[in-house]
Amino acid sequence: MGRRVLIVEDEVFNGMALSMMIPQWGCEVLDLVTNGEDAIRVAEAARPDVVLMDINIHGSIDGLAAGREIIDRLGISVIFMTGYDDDKTVNAAKDLQPLGFLVKPLDVSLLKELLLRA
Repeated sequence: MGRRVLIVEDEVFNGMALSMMIPQWGCEVLDLVTNGEDAIRVAEAARPDVVLMDINIHGSIDGLAAGREIIDRLGISVIFMTGYDDDKTVNAAKDLQPLGFLVKPLDVSLLKELLLRA
């Protein structure tokens, strides 16, 4: 199997859709979590190749903070996704040097390209 992916998405329908689509590209979905605390915990335990991280998620840690921890401490690549493409959000995400930054609705072909490059 190809890349091992952790999905962090608090909109369960979107997360389930991603978890059904991504394996069709030869990737393995390790888990689907809905908050930053679980994202860090699962990333630490499962060591995915890439984390697909929604920026605006439930919990006391947002996607940017969870992504920062996963990138800096665990050295795992992150692809951020968000429905908000304001300059502040975009710049904060890009400062973390993620593998990618996608605005919802997601460009599926770009997501596939990023995952296969991870």
